[in-house]
Amino acid sequence: RKKKRSLIFWFDFIEAGFEIVCNKVTNPQIEISRAESSKTVVSESSSKLNEIFRTCTTSMNTILRADITGNIKNIFFNKINKAIEESSDYTLKLSIVLFAKMLSFKSHSFIINDSDNIKIQPSAGAQLSSFFPSNFQNADAVKKVSTPLTTLSFPSTNKVKKDFQTLFSQEHLQHIHSYYFGAKGIIKGSLEKNPVRSLLFQLIQKEALHGSKSDSMPASIMSTALSQYGTNFANMWADKKIFLSLLNSVLEVLLRMHLAPNRYKAYLDFVESKQKEILAGKDTTKKALSRDQKRNILRHQEYKKRQCKEKATSVFIKGKQAIREETKRKNIDKGLPEDDSTTSDGEKINMEGDLPGKRLNTLKSVLRRLLLYKKRTHNLTKDDFEGEMKDIKEPELKVCLKISSRLLPYILSADTFNFVVYQLPFVHLANDLLKISGYSGKTRPICPTISVFTLQSLRLDSAMTFNVFCSGTDNKLNIYDYNGEEIPTQQAAASIKDASFNAFFLI
Repeated sequence: RKKKRSLIFWFDFIEAGFEIVCNKVTNPQIEISRAESSKTVVSESSSKLNEIFRTCTTSMNTILRADITGNIKNIFFNKINKAIEESSDYTLKLSIVLFAKMLSFKSHSFIINDSDNIKIQPSAGAQLSSFFPSNFQNADAVKKVSTPLTTLSFPSTNKVKKDFQTLFSQEHLQHIHSYYFGAKGIIKGSLEKNPVRSLLFQLIQKEALHGSKSDSMPASIMSTALSQYGTNFANMWADKKIFLSLLNSVLEVLLRMHLAPNRYKAYLDFVESKQKEILAGKDTTKKALSRDQKRNILRHQEYKKRQCKEKATSVFIKGKQAIREETKRKNIDKGLPEDDSTTSDGEKINMEGDLPGKRLNTLKSVLRRLLLYKKRTHNLTKDDFEGEMKDIKEPELKVCLKISSRLLPYILSADTFNFVVYQLPFVHLANDLLKISGYSGKTRPICPTISVFTLQSLRLDSAMTFNVFCSGTDNKLNIYDYNGEEIPTQQAAASIKDASFNAFFLI
């Protein structure tokens, strides 16, 4: 049995009730006498639906009006392709500007004097090697890390503090758009009211960004793309996800490097061997899969599916603790240790001097709790760790004190977590530490970026439809409402959205 596609359902619904909808829009004060007769037709088609489909994915050709001539259709596709390209180009340039501004916090710091004058100057923090064990060798370990923001002592009533905390907000993104891409530029009064943003604008001049000026690009396209990019940026930094995930990764890696060096070395050797295997067996020619290869892939997926179902059933019946105990007994029967002391090939690692994984996780939890949630009036001490973990040993305590002393300046109070700018120095630090230690996969991006080879989706509402197809001088199109009158402006198109869309689409 073949079911109808969601698009066909929509066409049937529109065909059955189009006159009712049209009359309600054009004659809202007149009672429609045919409403009752058409109601039964609509209900019959709607009763066949077990689920309401509000959106669907389909080709543009399938929803275009059939009576559009070939010449108009070519103009339509040329205009919409150009709009998508312009929107993607603008988003790419905006992401480059924003990335450069966020990256400037890695090599610069703000200084404020007693007269509330603020300036930005180049600065550098400690060397990366100070976070690692003394025997760690890497050519990039001599690089400097970002400077912590604890040197910023803004008064609570100072307007500079408010401007600093609103960096990279939606308002700041609008100022970036006006300064680098706006036809008139940014208003001078806005720069005077926001001295911190003014310094960042001076640091990265418009002339340094070749091709960032977009005079020929319609303002409506840039406004829509800016709104979408701002939403993606806000969602990216919401709920402290980036900060907390990087803190967990940094604590885990540093504890492993200090207290489990053999397992850390085994991990690096494993990654290096895998990279050599990939390079040695790399084939630039793409070959089609054989019938046996396709069959093996399907069998493997079915096997994984059965495993997931069995695991879910066993967890529901036995419980997680019983499964852990059963797995531990199986490992003991096979002669395997209880912690992560074997490689992926089952080869035994020399664990002498390495702490087990469970112990490292306990230390990580203690460090995280003390760094984040304890109300601190001083640096963490031996008493703080012994109060959280009574059985902590001297080598463990020494490592924890070293890690906490290095990370504490980058972790400010909990009331600053809602501001992106206060999280940036630690994010830069964590990304550098993870890259040099060999855990590049745990790094996190600082802003949404797009590839130069991809096109971004374009939000096409009624106003955007009018601006793309009915404005300008190049192949301008005219659209009409249900009474045959021309829709002259963007505001008119927004007020009768159904007629604006119906000029091109079968909706």
